[in-house]
Amino acid sequence: MTANDRRLAETCYQLGLACTFDRRYDAAVAHYRRAIAVIEAKMTQLARVVSGEVTPADADPHSFDSPQQLAEKELDELSGIVPDILAKVRLIHQVSLHV
Repeated sequence: MTANDRRLAETCYQLGLACTFDRRYDAAVAHYRRAIAVIEAKMTQLARVVSGEVTPADADPHSFDSPQQLAEKELDELSGIVPDILAKVRLIHQVSLHV
């Protein structure tokens, strides 16, 4: 698994959720921040594909979409996830102030 693998980001996010439910807020924030870092690394890699700087090694030659189009779609999807995770971090900070 690479450092920008979406499965790693998902795992970190789920660990953040588990820690939040367990009221381990510092650990939750650390996991959420790690998920964000992985997503941002993935977005950087996807931006390089969109610009044509690199071609993904796992490009499907039978796909109707070009690697650039697929990267654009994934980049768009990921750009909407980061603000959601940041909102969770802000909420944790608010909640932890009242505990």
